[in-house]
Amino acid sequence: MNHREARLTLARLLLGTISVLTLSFALPPRAAHAASPDLVISQAYGGGGNSGSVYKNDFIEIFNRGPSAVNVTGWSVQYTSATGTSWSVTALSGSIPPGGYYLVQEAAGSGGTTSLPAPDASGSIAMSATAGKVALVNGTTALIGSCPSGGGLVDLLGYGTANCSETATMVALSNTTAGLRTSDGCVDTDDNSSDFAAGAATPRNSASPTHSCQHLLNVTVSPLAGGSVLRSPDQPSYDNGSTVQLTAVPSTGWHFTGWSGDASGNTNPLDVTMDADKSITATFAIDQHTLAV
Repeated sequence: MNHREARLTLARLLLGTISVLTLSFALPPRAAHAASPDLVISQAYGGGGNSGSVYKNDFIEIFNRGPSAVNVTGWSVQYTSATGTSWSVTALSGSIPPGGYYLVQEAAGSGGTTSLPAPDASGSIAMSATAGKVALVNGTTALIGSCPSGGGLVDLLGYGTANCSETATMVALSNTTAGLRTSDGCVDTDDNSSDFAAGAATPRNSASPTHSCQHLLNVTVSPLAGGSVLRSPDQPSYDNGSTVQLTAVPSTGWHFTGWSGDASGNTNPLDVTMDADKSITATFAIDQHTLAV
């Protein structure tokens, strides 16, 4: 082997060593992203039985924001501390109808004055009142690591100083506040910091009234002869948070003057965010002409 061949061989060996070392580096934990088209964590409360709390137990609440019932037999809710890697598991069973809630009762404290509504599942997890991580899992095998992904993970909530969440953690909670998903559980943008807000614990179970995440849009025209309104998309109902574009089309000899009801102004076309049932009226006026003599 000549000197040139020896140098090439050495370079190849060094390049292979660098490649192996590069592959061996562990990537840092990433925030989990687990958008769910149906079941989500709608409420979490770790202050049960603590000083100043109303309820005697911690709890986790699940909500079905989808259009069909979901069988949760074989599913679980799981919890670990803000920086924990060991997940505690509570198994679920039964089915959650569309718009239905499901209450999972967890550990009791020595305080509190009120028992939870009848739980749909029960466990013994002692949750932190201020910071922690809660997961909804399609399975009963404990999650692995401080910031898991895959493995049946359906939804994840990180609150307070938790080191894992969907995009960003929600604010810290307390003995008297729970983390509540907005719009009664309908909103899921994959960001805990915006999807959840702290508020008084309001546990809901399978006996609670259902809440639809589909909204109706009623559009009328005044007067009827003045014109019409096109909607895009044109469908019977709309998912919570979706956008509908309304376009006012005047009849011949008329002009559009503005929107009223659950919209205002005269922007045309108008984008409407469907975060509730809405009723909107488009108003038209007959054209006026000046006769010069």
